[in-house]
Formats: sequence, C-alpha cells, structure tokens
Amino acid sequence: MHNYYIFFNNSCNVYEVIEEKFNFFAFIFSEIWLLFNKFFGLSILFFISIFLIKYHKFSLELYFAFIICFKVILGLYAPDLLKFKLKLEGYQLKGMVLSSSKETALQRYLDYFN
Repeated sequence: MHNYYIFFNNSCNVYEVIEEKFNFFAFIFSEIWLLFNKFFGLSILFFISIFLIKYHKFSLELYFAFIICFKVILGLYAPDLLKFKLKLEGYQLKGMVLSSSKETALQRYLDYFN
C-alpha cells in the first residue's frame, strides 16, 4: 500500500495521481526524466555542473559522488517536484488516498467523494 495524491484541474476536468515513494525511473534515468517532465532548468543545471566537474580537473571520485548524490536526491524528491509542477499548471490537491495502484487510488477517491 502506498500514498497517492489526487490532483484535479478545473479548467480541463482532468485528474492526476502522484505516488509518494522513491522514483526509481528518476534515479536511473535522471537526465531523461528531467527532460521528459519538462524540468529544463534542473536539467541545464545538472549538465553544467557535470561539465564543470568533469573538465576542470577534479578527481574522478568527486565526479561519481556528485552524480550518485544527484540521482539519489532526485529519486527521493521526484514526487515533490511533480506535485510542484502540477500546482504551477493550475491543478489543486483534492486528497490523499492509501491504495495499491494509481487506478484503484483514483477509483477510491471518486467513489468516496462523488
């Protein structure tokens, strides 16, 4: 069972469900995940810092430590970034549901509140 946040956009009548757990896809494919979810600022910041660490004669250990730390932090905070993005797009948080999947979480919310 996981926590799911239910967001609703009044202008589009669309529900979005965000799962509150470590995001392995964001951890493994950090750069692709950032670009796919349109976090261009973070993506550019990541590439610039990789460039600065790699090409300015820092140690290889520092390079790999930075990448691992960035990926772990992104995996931990990916749900929060997605929630922030939805709020910027005009979605409102409608509730939190404990469920086993996104579909059942949305169904539970709709059954209870509609």
